[in-house]
Amino acid sequence: MLVDDKRVTVKGTLPGQTVRGRIIKKKAGLYEAAVIDTLKASPMETKKPLCPHFFECGGCTYQTLSYTNQLKLKEKMVKDLLDPVICGSNAGDSESAGGDSLAAKSEAAGNSAGAAAVSEGAEKPYIWEGIIASPSQWHYRNKMEFTFGDAEKDGPLTLGLHRQYSSYDILSINGCAIVNNAWNEILKYTQKFFRDKKVTFYKKMQHTGVLRNLVIRQSAADGGILINLVTTTKHALTVDENGKPVNEDRAQNILEEMNGGVRNQIIEELCLPEYVAGLVALSESGKFSSLENYSKIAGILYTENDSIADFVQSDSTTLLYGQDYLIEEVLGLKFKISPFSFFQTNTRGCEVLYSKVREYVLEALNGAASDDNADSAAAGKNSGVNAASDKKLVGTVFDLYSGTGTIAQLMAPVAEKVIGIEIVEEAVVAARENAKRNRLGNCEFIAGDVLKKLDEVEDKPDLIILDPPRDGVNPKALSKIIDYGVKNIVYISCKPTSLARDIITFQENGYRVVKACAVDEFPNTQHV
Repeated sequence: MLVDDKRVTVKGTLPGQTVRGRIIKKKAGLYEAAVIDTLKASPMETKKPLCPHFFECGGCTYQTLSYTNQLKLKEKMVKDLLDPVICGSNAGDSESAGGDSLAAKSEAAGNSAGAAAVSEGAEKPYIWEGIIASPSQWHYRNKMEFTFGDAEKDGPLTLGLHRQYSSYDILSINGCAIVNNAWNEILKYTQKFFRDKKVTFYKKMQHTGVLRNLVIRQSAADGGILINLVTTTKHALTVDENGKPVNEDRAQNILEEMNGGVRNQIIEELCLPEYVAGLVALSESGKFSSLENYSKIAGILYTENDSIADFVQSDSTTLLYGQDYLIEEVLGLKFKISPFSFFQTNTRGCEVLYSKVREYVLEALNGAASDDNADSAAAGKNSGVNAASDKKLVGTVFDLYSGTGTIAQLMAPVAEKVIGIEIVEEAVVAARENAKRNRLGNCEFIAGDVLKKLDEVEDKPDLIILDPPRDGVNPKALSKIIDYGVKNIVYISCKPTSLARDIITFQENGYRVVKACAVDEFPNTQHV
């Protein structure tokens, strides 16, 4: 579509839809538009949406498509983005690639990418393996961040998700189809509790109010649920210890001087003991069991967040009930998941993703392994981490942006040593505990920024696995990674535009993508 002779991109639409929108961003030669409403459905929309909030929420916009058509669309989005980058650079240029390989791997269209293995002299620049479906299309998410607000200006307190096309209106959620049914009971209870207590919600423009978010996580292994209530703190400091009014600066001083006491004051003001007791009673009543026979509350936390930034972060977190972690199982390994550590939000989908990563790594190592190591490589591929041989296939593996160490530990049986680097210290602590839990003595985890820590690590990698955040690898860190000169790199991406940018840099430095695929981690949404 053209407007003023400029090409217009409209996010969240389907082929064949007619929509009404408005221009929200103008760039050189390109406009970006936001949808106001949909005037005509796409011919591809042949299903009735399962979720009762479909027409208001806008989160799972692919519900009206068959899953087959969802996968076709997502695969096309990823491949259309990668092909011009990879084929345009690699075509007729295999000699300059020098036989090095980049393994690109994927999880999101409009948020996605692919995976690779060593291959020389192929007729095509790279092998595209297509898209791999998620094992589950519904009730697959293990984490969601819900927001407190109101559905319309000055309306009653709501707890849920943002209304479609709105940054402020919050829909009460009851029956979300991509989460465990027990979560809906937790949301209903929490909303009613704080409505009855007349607790205000945080208004991000005015920076006033109390309730910010409710974060729910759940283990697919044992059904344990972790609930984290996130609020501001300064609301409790409108008067000092003598009952006199205080300004914002004085409130901050009180926070710094009396942190523990202030926290207890806030907990009492929010009636959190009563709130926790009600949640525990709900869990023990059997109501969760009637919905999902393995669901139970494992822990309840309270997080203080006075940042003006509109995202969940912790100034301080207090355990109110149970434990402050979950235990998850992926491909036979157990992992401790802490409240703020990264973990793939589709547990069974991430098993598919990590299986593919392991497959690409083993294919690459098999290509470089001697004949006497080839049998152990095949065993590792077919039987997973428990098939480790005394003969390791590779020396040192770097797992960069390693999170709680999931990938690092899956690679441990085929490596002499695995080093994971992760900026979230809480995740690194969990990764170390996970390695002990899984009896893996060859994993080392380092807390810090990849850019800085690469200069401090004395070991040199023989293989690198990258799993960066959405923005991709820091350009300066990418330069350091390339300088190692390793033969094989596996790249896991959650945003294909970032992946495409980084692929260009790799290719400019002698690497070539030899194999890639997409893995659908977010069924019924536009993301892969």
